[in-house]
Amino acid sequence: MKKIVYITLPVLLVLFFASCNGEENTPVLQEESLEISFRVDNFLKNDVSTRATRATDPGTTAEQQIDNVFLFLFDENGANPIKYFITPTPSAGGSLKVADKKVTVNVQPNIAGKRLVHLVANCADLQADLNGVTTVAGLNNIIRTTAQPWGSNLTTPLLMYGAATALHDFEANRTLDHVTLTRTVAKLELNITLTDQRQKRPLSGGVAQYQYQLVNFDTKTYLIKPVTKPATPASSEWNAWDAAGTVTSYTLTNEKVTALKLVTYLNEIDVEGTALKLKIPFGGLLPPPETVEEVYPLDLPKILRNHWYTYDIEI
Repeated sequence: MKKIVYITLPVLLVLFFASCNGEENTPVLQEESLEISFRVDNFLKNDVSTRATRATDPGTTAEQQIDNVFLFLFDENGANPIKYFITPTPSAGGSLKVADKKVTVNVQPNIAGKRLVHLVANCADLQADLNGVTTVAGLNNIIRTTAQPWGSNLTTPLLMYGAATALHDFEANRTLDHVTLTRTVAKLELNITLTDQRQKRPLSGGVAQYQYQLVNFDTKTYLIKPVTKPATPASSEWNAWDAAGTVTSYTLTNEKVTALKLVTYLNEIDVEGTALKLKIPFGGLLPPPETVEEVYPLDLPKILRNHWYTYDIEI
């Protein structure tokens, strides 16, 4: 028994002191990630033809779509960013929860500390440029260039950008609610009702009777608009109005076109000169084949990002 006592007592003492020592140094457990929620800003809708009061519109599901995000967590001086490209597929950096409109980042709150949060959405093609950004000011240099900036070349998912309104202390609160994402492009919608004398068959002698041209559409999409945006315009050729295309469509009644529709996205532009030109046939009072081709110019106003310009007109 003495042997057992002499052996057990030191063991108990060691365990006792080890227990006391461990209690003093046990770290405080905390969440291992940050959570940032976001929302997509509504379009500001302008009915240019009627000068109706501006309204907001969330847009279509595709216009709210988020496929990926590039997250920047800058320090208080707008430098030294923690940055991640994040998709819905979980990775070492975190994950994007599209349905919940949340980004989870695998960074401990005490390491993040106080941060300026900037978020870019739908930017897979700009990932290399964004990786090179080291300051908030560097975001001004992120530009997407599209040689023919309309139709399927400038379409959903749309490039978006947003930033938290103030410095956020993640150590005090690991969640940030919320960052508002704004589309970097505008939307143009044209609805035309044709009068009887302009209702013709789509083709005449194999040539499209209804055509359109896009004039001076800007080729550059800036992530952050400069105070004055340099103009880099491009114009399309004359295009046939499609029955159900990516840009245009028309309504047929008794084999004649009775209505035309055009929808496209376009870049913001500070200078005047952006326009649409429409070729529409006109049948005179004399019997067929007296039909002439009329060209209608439609000058657009100054184009602002995240604005939806609508025209409802009768010709």
